[in-house]
Amino acid sequence: MELSNITVPCEIVKCAHKCPKSMCRCNINQYYEDIVQALLLAANRSVVRISTNSLKPYWNDHLDHLKQDAIFWYDMWLSAGQPTSGTLFHIQRMCKAKYKYGIRQAMLQHESKYDDEIWDAYIRKNPSDFW
Repeated sequence: MELSNITVPCEIVKCAHKCPKSMCRCNINQYYEDIVQALLLAANRSVVRISTNSLKPYWNDHLDHLKQDAIFWYDMWLSAGQPTSGTLFHIQRMCKAKYKYGIRQAMLQHESKYDDEIWDAYIRKNPSDFW
C-alpha cells in the first residue's frame, strides 16, 4: 500500500444518514483500516528499530539468569494465591531482591568503568585522552 493511495470514500462524505447503516459502517471500517495501514507503513519506513539490549549495555548472562529465576518464582507465588507469608513468599521476595540488586550493581559497575578511565586521563593531564 502506498501512502498516496488513501482517499476518503465518497459515501462517507456524502452520507446524509439516509443510507443503510451497515453500508456506512463498512465504509468507515475500511477507511479506518487504510489509515492504520498507512501509519504502520510510515512507521516502518521512518522509525529506527534497535535491539532491546542496546539500551542496556550493562546487561549480561548473570542478569538473565536472575531475571528468569525471579519470573519463575513470581509465577509460582501467583499460582499459590499470592501468600503474604511462608516459604514461597520468602523465596519470591529474595529472588526479586537479588534481581533488582544485580541490576543496580551492573549499572554502577558499568558507569564506574568509564569514570575510572576519565579520572585516569585527567590525572595524566593528557587533554587529547581526556576529551
